[in-house]
Amino acid sequence: MKLTNIELFRNKTTVTSVLQNLLEDKPESTACILIYPDKPDETYSVRQLLKRATDFAGSFESVSSDSKQLVCICLYHGLDLIAAFIGSFLAGHIPTMIAPPSPRMEREKYVLSFERMIECLRPACVVTGRDVITNLDELELGGVFTGKVIYNHEVPKRAKESDLKKFATEANPEDIVLLQHSSGTTQLLFPSGPMT
Repeated sequence: MKLTNIELFRNKTTVTSVLQNLLEDKPESTACILIYPDKPDETYSVRQLLKRATDFAGSFESVSSDSKQLVCICLYHGLDLIAAFIGSFLAGHIPTMIAPPSPRMEREKYVLSFERMIECLRPACVVTGRDVITNLDELELGGVFTGKVIYNHEVPKRAKESDLKKFATEANPEDIVLLQHSSGTTQLLFPSGPMT
């Protein structure tokens, strides 16, 4: 993913304020470009990204009436991965990502890592997809998620223009915006990471 509009990030204190300013000032500007090795890149405008993020934010209303819940995102590369991430903090929650199954990681190490991550995190909600669940089932990890499971293909695409500001939660610079974990370079065997 390649982010653009860097000049608008200067002197802003929160991600939500940056996104709101982009929506107001340059809604059709490029928010992100998804780069693929085997198909054409996909470019999304600020408006397109925030519409889908707002769809996800709406789906998180059923997670908990309390904000600041941990939302685990386990999706493959695509718009929904980014939109679910942004949607979770637009709804006032804390997103974290767990890598879905990949042929680059040994089966036993992935299974152990995945189980430890879920046990450690105990997320209130997990966002995932059919393709991820199919691969988790093959690894006998299909029933490991705790909390509510939201499937990205079931999140309706219905956000209206007026909805885009509904979820722009008030945030403070000291609020946690994400929980980041160690990368695959450590094989994810021991979940740890900073809250940012």
